[in-house]
Amino acid sequence: MKKQEALTTLLLLCFPSGPTTCRPCPREQWAPPRSEQCLNRTVLFLAWDAPVPLALLLLLVLSLLMTSGSALIFLLHLNTPVVRSAGGRTCLLVLAALTAAAASSLCHFGRPSHLTCVLKQPLFFFSFNVCLACVTVRSFQVVCIFKLSFKLPKAYDAWAKNRGPEFTILLVSVTSFLMSVLRVALDPPVPSQDFGFYPDSVVLECSNTHSPGAVLELVYVSLLSILCFCLSYMGKELPADYNEAKCVTFSLVVYMVSWMSFFTVYRISRGPFSMAAHVLAILLSVLAFLSGYFLPKVYIIVLRPQMNATAHLKNCIQMHTMSRQ
Repeated sequence: MKKQEALTTLLLLCFPSGPTTCRPCPREQWAPPRSEQCLNRTVLFLAWDAPVPLALLLLLVLSLLMTSGSALIFLLHLNTPVVRSAGGRTCLLVLAALTAAAASSLCHFGRPSHLTCVLKQPLFFFSFNVCLACVTVRSFQVVCIFKLSFKLPKAYDAWAKNRGPEFTILLVSVTSFLMSVLRVALDPPVPSQDFGFYPDSVVLECSNTHSPGAVLELVYVSLLSILCFCLSYMGKELPADYNEAKCVTFSLVVYMVSWMSFFTVYRISRGPFSMAAHVLAILLSVLAFLSGYFLPKVYIIVLRPQMNATAHLKNCIQMHTMSRQ
C-alpha cells in the first residue's frame, strides 16, 4: 500500500497558485514530487545499437559459427569411431538444436512484436529440451552398456533393437513441442508495457511470462536437466573415451548457474540489463554444452587423428575391463 501511495504521489502534477490542486499525469508520463509539469517516461528495451547488445550479438555470431563448424566436422567424419561413440547422427540433431536455441536470443533484441513474443520462450524451450533429451539418452546408453546390460541383458537388448533411443528422444521432444503449442494457443504472449516497476520508466516486454504454461515448461526442463545430470554422473568411472560425465556435468552446472543468476537479476531489475542477462543465459547454456560435449571431440578429430581409431578405443575398453577385475 505504501508503494502504491508513493507512486501515486510521484505521478501527480500540482499547481501552486491558490489552494493546492493536483491532477494525475497521463500514463505515458510521470512527475517528481511537487512538480508543475509532467515528464515523458524513459522507454526501456534491448536496443540493437547499444554497446552491451552489440557485444551479445558478437557472442551470438561466435556461437552460431562454432555450432555450424562442429556440425560440418562431425558430418565429414560421421563414420569415424569418435563420432560414433559420441552418438553418431544424434550429434547432428543436438548441434541443430543448439543452433536454434542460440538463434532464439534474437527475439530479445529491439521492440517486442507479436512474432518475437510467440517465438521467444517456446523456441528456446523446445530446442534445448531436444538437446537435453539426446544427451540424456546417450548417457543412459553408455551406462547400460558398461553397467546395466549384464544385469538386465534382455531388457536392454529389446530397448536398443526396437529403436528405444530414437523413440525416447521423439517422445520427449514431441511432449515439449505440444506443451509449447498449447501454451501459445491457449494464452498467447503479446507485446505489453510495464508501467508499475519503475515510476519514471516504461518497460517494453511480452506478456504471460509467468503464466502456468511457462511454469510448467520450466518444471519440465528442470526435471530433464536433473535426470541428465544423474545419468551422466553414473558414468564417471567409464573408459576415458566414453566418459562424458565430467564434460556434461560441467555443462549442466554452467547452464544452471547462468539461469539462476538471470532469475535473481530479473527479480530486482527490469529493462535492458535483465534482458541482456536473459540473452547471456541462453548463449552460456549453448556454449557450455558445445564446449563440454563437442569441442573435446572436435579437438581429437582435427588435431589428434591417431586417437580417432577403432584400435585405440578397443584398447581403452580393454584396459578399463582389466582395471575392474
